[in-house]
Amino acid sequence: MTVSLPGDWTGATMRAEARLYPDAAGDPIATFAVVGPILDGDLSTWTLSLAAGSGADSTGAFPSDADLDGVERFAVDVLLTPSGGSEEILFGGVLPLLGSVTQ
Repeated sequence: MTVSLPGDWTGATMRAEARLYPDAAGDPIATFAVVGPILDGDLSTWTLSLAAGSGADSTGAFPSDADLDGVERFAVDVLLTPSGGSEEILFGGVLPLLGSVTQ
């Protein structure tokens, strides 16, 4: 997933986590790997990703599909800390994660 903001956000940091539901206690079920910002003209872009496998930034850390409908939904939020500023929620939403269909 990419997140782009107008302006030069050099020095800003971004982080994102997924949880079973909003405000779930304890550790997140996944923490996104974040690269950026990369400045291109007047646009700063970050790349957020989850890897296959079982680490903290991996889709293998997610719970299995208990109701067998092929999709699980998780709460996700993305936080931004401007250079010299305080961390704020940039946006949040629902992350639908589909199981593999190609074999």
